Amino acid sequence: MAAAAASRPFLLLDDRAVYHEYSDWEMVECECQSKVAYGCGPLGQQIVEGLTLLADLRSGDDDEGGVPSLAVHATNDVLGRFEEEAQVISEIDDELLKIVGTKVSLSTSVEAADDEAGVLVLYVSFHHEKELGDLQSYHLVYDRVTASLSLLPYVPTHCEAAYTNCPLLVRHPGDGGYTLVLTAVEAEQHDELGRPVLCSWTPQSPSLVNGGVGPWQIRQRRHAAAMPDRFGWEAQAFTYKGKAFWADLTKGILYCECADLLNDCDDASAVEFTFVALPEEYRIDELEYKHRAMGVGVGDSVWFVVLESCDHPGDTTVVVLSLDLSDGATERQWERHLELSLLSIWALEGFVEAGLPRRVPWSPFLREQDAGVIYLLLPRAVPQGTGCHLIGIDVRDSSEPRLVRPRRLGITPWMFNQQPVLLAPDFFDRRRKDEEALNQLSI
Repeated sequence: MAAAAASRPFLLLDDRAVYHEYSDWEMVECECQSKVAYGCGPLGQQIVEGLTLLADLRSGDDDEGGVPSLAVHATNDVLGRFEEEAQVISEIDDELLKIVGTKVSLSTSVEAADDEAGVLVLYVSFHHEKELGDLQSYHLVYDRVTASLSLLPYVPTHCEAAYTNCPLLVRHPGDGGYTLVLTAVEAEQHDELGRPVLCSWTPQSPSLVNGGVGPWQIRQRRHAAAMPDRFGWEAQAFTYKGKAFWADLTKGILYCECADLLNDCDDASAVEFTFVALPEEYRIDELEYKHRAMGVGVGDSVWFVVLESCDHPGDTTVVVLSLDLSDGATERQWERHLELSLLSIWALEGFVEAGLPRRVPWSPFLREQDAGVIYLLLPRAVPQGTGCHLIGIDVRDSSEPRLVRPRRLGITPWMFNQQPVLLAPDFFDRRRKDEEALNQLSI
Protein backbone atom coordinates (compact mmCIF):
# COMPACT_ATOMS: atom_id res chain seq x y z
CA MET A 1 0.00 0.00 0.00
CA ALA A 2 1.32 3.45 -0.90
CA ALA A 3 2.06 5.80 1.97
CA ALA A 4 -0.33 8.67 2.62
CA ALA A 5 0.74 12.00 1.13
CA ALA A 6 3.27 13.75 3.36
CA SER A 7 2.61 17.18 4.85
CA ARG A 8 4.81 19.66 6.67
CA PRO A 9 4.30 18.91 10.40
CA PHE A 10 2.48 21.58 12.34
CA LEU A 11 1.27 22.24 15.86
CA LEU A 12 -2.47 22.74 16.30
CA LEU A 13 -2.94 24.95 19.35
CA ASP A 14 -6.03 25.16 21.56
CA ASP A 15 -7.35 28.71 21.16
CA ARG A 16 -8.96 28.58 24.60
CA ALA A 17 -6.08 30.01 26.60
CA VAL A 18 -6.96 29.54 30.26
CA TYR A 19 -6.52 31.68 33.34
CA HIS A 20 -3.64 29.95 35.10
CA GLU A 21 -5.25 30.01 38.57
CA TYR A 22 -7.84 27.52 37.34
CA SER A 23 -5.43 25.27 35.47
CA ASP A 24 -4.30 21.97 36.96
CA TRP A 25 -1.74 21.44 34.20
CA GLU A 26 2.00 21.66 34.66
CA MET A 27 2.93 24.61 32.49
CA VAL A 28 6.22 26.16 31.47
CA GLU A 29 6.71 29.91 31.57
CA CYS A 30 7.46 31.38 28.13
CA GLU A 31 10.75 33.23 28.11
CA CYS A 32 10.20 36.97 28.51
CA GLN A 33 12.91 39.59 28.89
CA SER A 34 10.80 42.75 28.58
CA LYS A 35 7.21 43.83 29.16
CA VAL A 36 5.81 47.10 27.81
CA ALA A 37 2.31 48.64 27.85
CA TYR A 38 1.48 50.87 24.89
CA GLY A 39 -1.16 53.54 25.50
CA CYS A 40 -2.97 51.57 28.24
CA GLY A 41 -3.26 54.41 30.75
CA PRO A 42 -1.32 55.11 33.96
CA LEU A 43 -1.72 51.53 35.22
CA GLY A 44 -0.84 49.85 31.93
CA GLN A 45 2.78 49.13 32.76
CA GLN A 46 1.86 47.70 36.15
CA ILE A 47 -0.72 45.43 34.49
CA VAL A 48 1.61 44.00 31.84
CA GLU A 49 4.39 43.45 34.38
CA GLY A 50 1.92 41.39 36.40
CA LEU A 51 1.04 39.09 33.46
CA THR A 52 2.89 35.88 32.58
CA LEU A 53 2.38 33.67 29.50
CA LEU A 54 2.70 29.92 30.05
CA ALA A 55 2.56 26.93 27.70
CA ASP A 56 1.60 23.28 28.13
CA LEU A 57 3.23 21.38 25.29
CA ARG A 58 3.10 17.89 26.73
CA SER A 59 0.00 16.95 24.72
CA GLY A 60 0.89 16.22 21.12
CA ASP A 61 -1.55 16.23 18.24
CA ASP A 62 -2.03 12.48 18.62
CA ASP A 63 -2.51 12.61 22.39
CA GLU A 64 -5.97 11.55 23.51
CA GLY A 65 -5.70 14.02 26.38
CA GLY A 66 -5.94 17.13 24.24
CA VAL A 67 -3.81 19.54 22.26
CA PRO A 68 -1.06 21.97 23.32
CA SER A 69 -2.43 24.95 25.23
CA LEU A 70 -1.51 28.39 26.56
CA ALA A 71 -2.41 30.11 29.81
CA VAL A 72 -2.05 33.60 31.26
CA HIS A 73 -1.32 34.23 34.93
CA ALA A 74 -2.13 37.55 36.62
CA THR A 75 -0.65 38.54 39.96
CA ASN A 76 -2.87 39.38 42.92
CA ASP A 77 -1.74 43.01 42.68
CA VAL A 78 -3.13 43.27 39.13
CA LEU A 79 -6.42 41.61 40.04
CA GLY A 80 -6.64 43.82 43.10
CA ARG A 81 -6.41 46.95 40.96
CA PHE A 82 -9.42 45.82 38.93
CA GLU A 83 -11.31 44.84 42.07
CA GLU A 84 -10.89 48.42 43.25
CA GLU A 85 -12.20 49.63 39.89
CA ALA A 86 -15.15 47.24 40.09
CA GLN A 87 -16.08 48.74 43.43
CA VAL A 88 -15.81 52.30 42.11
CA ILE A 89 -17.90 51.76 38.95
CA SER A 90 -20.53 49.61 40.66
CA GLU A 91 -24.05 50.97 40.29
CA ILE A 92 -25.52 48.58 42.86
CA ASP A 93 -26.05 49.48 46.50
CA ASP A 94 -23.52 48.71 49.20
CA GLU A 95 -25.54 45.87 50.72
CA LEU A 96 -25.76 43.94 47.44
CA LEU A 97 -22.09 44.70 46.74
CA LYS A 98 -21.22 42.97 50.01
CA ILE A 99 -23.12 39.90 48.79
CA VAL A 100 -21.75 39.62 45.24
CA GLY A 101 -18.33 40.96 46.14
CA THR A 102 -15.85 42.50 43.71
CA LYS A 103 -13.80 39.43 42.81
CA VAL A 104 -12.25 39.83 39.36
CA SER A 105 -11.21 37.07 37.00
CA LEU A 106 -9.38 36.88 33.70
CA SER A 107 -10.57 35.50 30.34
CA THR A 108 -8.07 34.81 27.56
CA SER A 109 -8.07 33.33 24.08
CA VAL A 110 -5.60 33.12 21.18
CA GLU A 111 -6.47 35.56 18.40
CA ALA A 112 -3.61 35.13 15.94
CA ALA A 113 -0.31 33.31 15.47
CA ASP A 114 2.49 33.67 12.96
CA ASP A 115 5.37 31.21 12.70
CA GLU A 116 7.66 33.27 10.53
CA ALA A 117 7.36 36.40 12.69
CA GLY A 118 7.39 34.31 15.89
CA VAL A 119 4.36 36.13 17.29
CA LEU A 120 1.25 35.16 19.29
CA VAL A 121 -1.62 37.61 19.86
CA LEU A 122 -4.02 36.92 22.74
CA TYR A 123 -7.25 38.52 23.85
CA VAL A 124 -7.16 39.37 27.57
CA SER A 125 -10.24 40.56 29.43
CA PHE A 126 -10.62 41.41 33.11
CA HIS A 127 -14.19 40.93 34.26
CA HIS A 128 -16.24 40.74 37.41
CA GLU A 129 -17.25 37.21 38.33
CA LYS A 130 -20.81 38.07 39.34
CA GLU A 131 -22.82 41.13 38.37
CA LEU A 132 -20.58 43.96 37.27
CA GLY A 133 -19.58 42.81 33.77
CA ASP A 134 -16.37 43.46 31.82
CA LEU A 135 -13.93 46.00 33.21
CA GLN A 136 -11.18 46.23 30.58
CA SER A 137 -9.97 44.28 27.54
CA TYR A 138 -6.59 44.24 25.83
CA HIS A 139 -4.49 42.57 23.16
CA LEU A 140 -1.44 40.81 24.64
CA VAL A 141 1.36 40.26 22.10
CA TYR A 142 4.09 37.70 22.71
CA ASP A 143 7.14 38.11 20.46
CA ARG A 144 9.37 35.03 20.59
CA VAL A 145 12.20 36.74 18.69
CA THR A 146 12.61 39.57 21.20
CA ALA A 147 11.23 37.52 24.14
CA SER A 148 8.79 40.30 24.96
CA LEU A 149 5.18 40.91 26.02
CA SER A 150 3.32 43.99 24.76
CA LEU A 151 -0.05 45.18 26.05
CA LEU A 152 -2.31 47.16 23.70
CA PRO A 153 -5.74 48.72 24.12
CA TYR A 154 -8.45 46.54 22.58
CA VAL A 155 -9.45 49.29 20.13
CA PRO A 156 -8.56 52.98 19.91
CA THR A 157 -10.81 55.50 21.63
CA HIS A 158 -13.93 56.34 19.60
CA CYS A 159 -13.50 53.25 17.44
CA GLU A 160 -15.34 49.95 17.20
CA ALA A 161 -13.84 46.83 15.64
CA ALA A 162 -15.28 45.82 12.27
CA TYR A 163 -15.31 42.48 10.42
CA THR A 164 -13.34 40.75 13.19
CA ASN A 165 -11.98 41.45 16.67
CA CYS A 166 -8.70 39.69 15.84
CA PRO A 167 -5.79 41.79 14.53
CA LEU A 168 -4.16 40.72 11.28
CA LEU A 169 -0.37 40.35 11.42
CA VAL A 170 1.36 41.77 8.33
CA ARG A 171 5.05 40.90 7.98
CA HIS A 172 7.56 43.49 6.80
CA PRO A 173 9.47 42.30 3.73
CA GLY A 174 13.17 41.91 4.42
CA ASP A 175 13.61 43.11 8.01
CA GLY A 176 11.75 40.44 9.99
CA GLY A 177 9.41 43.01 11.55
CA TYR A 178 5.63 43.09 11.58
CA THR A 179 2.59 45.33 11.99
CA LEU A 180 -0.76 44.45 13.55
CA VAL A 181 -3.79 45.76 11.64
CA LEU A 182 -7.39 46.09 12.86
CA THR A 183 -10.33 47.00 10.66
CA ALA A 184 -12.60 49.39 12.54
CA VAL A 185 -15.22 52.12 12.34
CA GLU A 186 -14.43 55.51 13.81
CA ALA A 187 -17.59 57.11 15.18
CA GLU A 188 -17.58 60.91 15.18
CA GLN A 189 -19.94 62.79 17.47
CA HIS A 190 -23.53 62.70 16.14
CA ASP A 191 -22.40 60.39 13.32
CA GLU A 192 -24.29 57.11 13.55
CA LEU A 193 -22.49 55.44 10.64
CA GLY A 194 -18.94 56.50 11.35
CA ARG A 195 -16.13 56.22 8.84
CA PRO A 196 -14.26 53.04 7.93
CA VAL A 197 -10.68 53.10 9.21
CA LEU A 198 -7.62 50.93 9.68
CA CYS A 199 -5.81 50.84 13.02
CA SER A 200 -2.18 49.69 12.89
CA TRP A 201 0.53 49.11 15.48
CA THR A 202 4.20 48.39 14.95
CA PRO A 203 6.38 47.31 17.92
CA GLN A 204 9.15 49.44 19.32
CA SER A 205 7.76 52.83 18.36
CA PRO A 206 9.30 55.01 21.12
CA SER A 207 7.08 58.03 20.52
CA LEU A 208 3.99 55.93 21.11
CA VAL A 209 4.98 54.28 24.40
CA ASN A 210 3.10 55.22 27.59
CA GLY A 211 1.74 58.73 27.43
CA GLY A 212 2.25 59.31 23.71
CA VAL A 213 -0.56 59.77 21.19
CA GLY A 214 -1.55 56.13 21.64
CA PRO A 215 -0.30 52.91 20.09
CA TRP A 216 -2.78 52.68 17.20
CA GLN A 217 -2.21 54.73 14.07
CA ILE A 218 -5.51 55.41 12.32
CA ARG A 219 -5.98 55.73 8.56
CA GLN A 220 -9.01 55.78 6.32
CA ARG A 221 -9.94 52.87 4.12
CA ARG A 222 -11.81 53.20 0.84
CA HIS A 223 -13.72 50.48 -0.99
CA ALA A 224 -13.49 50.43 -4.78
CA ALA A 225 -16.81 48.59 -5.07
CA ALA A 226 -20.04 48.70 -3.12
CA MET A 227 -19.87 46.62 0.05
CA PRO A 228 -22.76 44.40 1.09
CA ASP A 229 -24.69 45.24 4.21
CA ARG A 230 -23.40 43.61 7.38
CA PHE A 231 -20.09 42.41 5.96
CA GLY A 232 -18.36 40.27 8.61
CA TRP A 233 -18.66 39.86 11.65
CA GLU A 234 -16.35 36.88 12.14
CA ALA A 235 -14.23 37.34 9.04
CA GLN A 236 -11.20 35.12 8.40
CA ALA A 237 -8.13 37.33 7.98
CA PHE A 238 -4.86 36.26 6.33
CA THR A 239 -2.06 37.47 4.07
CA TYR A 240 -0.70 35.90 0.91
CA LYS A 241 1.70 37.03 -1.81
CA GLY A 242 1.67 40.68 -0.82
CA LYS A 243 -2.06 41.00 -0.25
CA ALA A 244 -4.13 41.19 2.96
CA PHE A 245 -7.54 39.52 3.01
CA TRP A 246 -10.68 39.68 5.14
CA ALA A 247 -13.04 36.89 4.12
CA ASP A 248 -16.74 36.90 4.98
CA LEU A 249 -17.77 33.30 4.42
CA THR A 250 -21.35 34.34 3.68
CA LYS A 251 -20.75 37.16 1.20
CA GLY A 252 -17.26 37.42 -0.31
CA ILE A 253 -13.71 38.61 0.20
CA LEU A 254 -12.17 42.03 0.78
CA TYR A 255 -8.48 42.66 0.11
CA CYS A 256 -5.80 45.30 -0.30
CA GLU A 257 -2.05 45.48 -0.89
CA CYS A 258 0.12 44.78 2.16
CA ALA A 259 2.49 47.52 1.00
CA ASP A 260 -0.32 50.07 1.36
CA LEU A 261 -0.88 48.94 4.95
CA LEU A 262 2.81 49.39 5.76
CA ASN A 263 3.42 52.72 4.04
CA ASP A 264 3.93 55.69 6.35
CA CYS A 265 1.13 57.92 5.18
CA ASP A 266 -0.92 60.57 6.90
CA ASP A 267 -4.55 60.12 7.89
CA ALA A 268 -5.78 61.69 4.64
CA SER A 269 -4.20 58.92 2.57
CA ALA A 270 -6.82 56.18 2.35
CA VAL A 271 -6.00 52.52 1.72
CA GLU A 272 -7.87 51.20 -1.32
CA PHE A 273 -9.76 47.91 -0.90
CA THR A 274 -11.26 45.60 -3.50
CA PHE A 275 -14.33 43.46 -2.81
CA VAL A 276 -15.18 40.29 -4.74
CA ALA A 277 -18.59 38.80 -3.99
CA LEU A 278 -19.24 35.09 -3.80
CA PRO A 279 -21.36 33.61 -6.60
CA GLU A 280 -25.01 34.30 -5.87
CA GLU A 281 -25.81 30.68 -5.06
CA TYR A 282 -23.25 30.74 -2.22
CA ARG A 283 -24.40 33.98 -0.59
CA ILE A 284 -26.29 33.29 2.60
CA ASP A 285 -27.63 35.33 5.50
CA GLU A 286 -26.24 33.21 8.31
CA LEU A 287 -23.12 31.09 8.45
CA GLU A 288 -23.69 27.37 8.53
CA TYR A 289 -21.82 26.06 11.53
CA LYS A 290 -18.20 25.67 10.50
CA HIS A 291 -18.87 24.28 7.03
CA ARG A 292 -16.95 26.93 5.08
CA ALA A 293 -13.44 28.33 4.84
CA MET A 294 -11.28 30.64 2.73
CA GLY A 295 -7.53 30.65 2.44
CA VAL A 296 -4.47 30.12 0.31
CA GLY A 297 -5.00 28.04 -2.83
CA VAL A 298 -2.53 26.93 -5.47
CA GLY A 299 -0.41 29.46 -7.37
CA ASP A 300 -1.83 32.98 -7.17
CA SER A 301 -5.31 31.87 -6.18
CA VAL A 302 -7.47 32.08 -3.07
CA TRP A 303 -9.76 29.12 -2.41
CA PHE A 304 -13.26 29.05 -1.00
CA VAL A 305 -14.12 25.63 0.46
CA VAL A 306 -17.70 24.69 1.28
CA LEU A 307 -19.18 21.41 2.50
CA GLU A 308 -22.50 20.94 0.69
CA SER A 309 -24.67 18.63 2.75
CA CYS A 310 -27.29 16.26 1.40
CA ASP A 311 -30.01 14.06 2.85
CA HIS A 312 -27.68 11.06 2.60
CA PRO A 313 -24.35 11.72 4.38
CA GLY A 314 -22.35 9.96 1.66
CA ASP A 315 -23.65 12.44 -0.91
CA THR A 316 -22.08 15.37 0.95
CA THR A 317 -19.70 17.17 -1.40
CA VAL A 318 -16.56 19.19 -0.80
CA VAL A 319 -16.68 22.05 -3.32
CA VAL A 320 -13.71 24.33 -4.02
CA LEU A 321 -14.06 27.68 -5.80
CA SER A 322 -10.91 29.48 -6.94
CA LEU A 323 -10.26 33.23 -7.25
CA ASP A 324 -7.34 34.03 -9.57
CA LEU A 325 -5.43 37.07 -8.28
CA SER A 326 -2.51 36.94 -10.70
CA ASP A 327 -1.58 40.08 -12.60
CA GLY A 328 -2.64 38.43 -15.86
CA ALA A 329 -6.19 37.69 -14.71
CA THR A 330 -8.60 39.77 -16.81
CA GLU A 331 -11.29 39.94 -14.14
CA ARG A 332 -11.73 38.94 -10.52
CA GLN A 333 -14.40 36.27 -10.27
CA TRP A 334 -14.81 32.89 -8.61
CA GLU A 335 -14.46 29.77 -10.75
CA ARG A 336 -15.45 26.24 -9.76
CA HIS A 337 -12.16 24.40 -9.23
CA LEU A 338 -13.18 20.92 -8.08
CA GLU A 339 -15.81 18.77 -6.38
CA LEU A 340 -15.05 15.82 -4.15
CA SER A 341 -17.79 13.56 -2.82
CA LEU A 342 -17.63 12.25 0.71
CA LEU A 343 -17.97 8.72 -0.65
CA SER A 344 -14.75 9.22 -2.62
CA ILE A 345 -13.01 10.53 0.52
CA TRP A 346 -14.10 7.46 2.48
CA ALA A 347 -12.70 5.32 -0.35
CA LEU A 348 -9.24 6.96 -0.32
CA GLU A 349 -6.30 4.63 0.13
CA GLY A 350 -5.39 4.45 3.81
CA PHE A 351 -8.72 5.80 5.13
CA VAL A 352 -10.06 2.53 6.50
CA GLU A 353 -6.59 1.33 7.56
CA ALA A 354 -6.21 4.46 9.72
CA GLY A 355 -9.39 3.57 11.60
CA LEU A 356 -11.21 6.69 10.42
CA PRO A 357 -15.00 6.74 10.80
CA ARG A 358 -17.31 7.25 7.85
CA ARG A 359 -18.76 10.44 9.25
CA VAL A 360 -19.61 13.86 7.82
CA PRO A 361 -16.65 16.27 8.34
CA TRP A 362 -16.73 19.90 9.45
CA SER A 363 -14.40 22.88 9.95
CA PRO A 364 -12.37 22.86 6.72
CA PHE A 365 -9.17 24.94 6.70
CA LEU A 366 -6.21 25.67 4.43
CA ARG A 367 -2.50 26.31 5.08
CA GLU A 368 -0.08 28.32 2.97
CA GLN A 369 2.68 25.79 3.73
CA ASP A 370 0.51 22.98 2.33
CA ALA A 371 -1.07 24.74 -0.65
CA GLY A 372 -3.44 22.33 -2.33
CA VAL A 373 -4.30 20.37 0.83
CA ILE A 374 -7.78 20.68 2.36
CA TYR A 375 -7.89 19.89 6.08
CA LEU A 376 -11.08 18.65 7.74
CA LEU A 377 -12.24 17.52 11.16
CA LEU A 378 -14.05 14.20 11.50
CA PRO A 379 -16.19 13.27 14.53
CA ARG A 380 -15.15 10.24 16.53
CA ALA A 381 -17.16 7.08 15.98
CA VAL A 382 -19.51 6.40 18.89
CA PRO A 383 -18.78 5.27 21.58
CA GLN A 384 -15.15 6.39 21.45
CA GLY A 385 -15.94 9.55 23.34
CA THR A 386 -15.08 13.19 22.84
CA GLY A 387 -12.53 14.70 20.48
CA CYS A 388 -12.14 14.30 16.76
CA HIS A 389 -9.87 13.26 13.91
CA LEU A 390 -7.91 15.71 11.76
CA ILE A 391 -7.39 14.64 8.15
CA GLY A 392 -5.99 16.29 5.06
CA ILE A 393 -6.91 15.68 1.42
CA ASP A 394 -4.17 16.52 -1.08
CA VAL A 395 -5.97 17.72 -4.23
CA ARG A 396 -3.06 19.27 -6.10
CA ASP A 397 -3.70 16.54 -8.64
CA SER A 398 -7.50 16.78 -8.69
CA SER A 399 -7.74 13.53 -10.67
CA GLU A 400 -5.98 11.59 -7.88
CA PRO A 401 -6.66 13.03 -4.42
CA ARG A 402 -4.60 11.51 -1.59
CA LEU A 403 -5.02 11.20 2.14
CA VAL A 404 -2.63 13.17 4.36
CA ARG A 405 -1.61 11.41 7.59
CA PRO A 406 -4.57 11.69 9.99
CA ARG A 407 -4.26 12.73 13.63
CA ARG A 408 -6.35 12.11 16.70
CA LEU A 409 -7.30 15.13 18.81
CA GLY A 410 -8.58 14.69 22.35
CA ILE A 411 -10.72 17.85 22.12
CA THR A 412 -12.10 20.14 19.44
CA PRO A 413 -9.11 22.46 19.16
CA TRP A 414 -10.69 25.79 18.27
CA MET A 415 -13.92 27.20 19.57
CA PHE A 416 -13.65 31.01 19.55
CA ASN A 417 -12.01 31.67 16.18
CA GLN A 418 -13.34 30.92 12.72
CA GLN A 419 -9.94 29.46 11.87
CA PRO A 420 -7.46 27.30 13.80
CA VAL A 421 -4.28 28.44 15.53
CA LEU A 422 -1.38 26.74 13.73
CA LEU A 423 2.31 26.80 14.68
CA ALA A 424 5.49 24.97 13.77
CA PRO A 425 6.25 22.11 16.20
CA ASP A 426 9.37 23.88 17.45
CA PHE A 427 7.76 27.32 17.85
CA PHE A 428 8.71 27.58 21.53
CA ASP A 429 12.15 26.00 21.01
CA ARG A 430 13.51 28.33 18.36
CA ARG A 431 14.76 31.12 20.59
CA ARG A 432 18.45 30.39 19.90
CA LYS A 433 17.92 30.37 16.12
CA ASP A 434 16.05 33.66 16.34
CA GLU A 435 18.88 35.24 18.34
CA GLU A 436 21.34 34.14 15.65
CA ALA A 437 19.11 35.69 12.97
CA LEU A 438 18.95 38.97 14.91
CA ASN A 439 22.74 39.03 15.23
CA GLN A 440 23.08 38.54 11.47
CA LEU A 441 20.71 41.46 10.82
CA SER A 442 22.73 43.71 13.12
CA ILE A 443 26.04 43.03 11.35
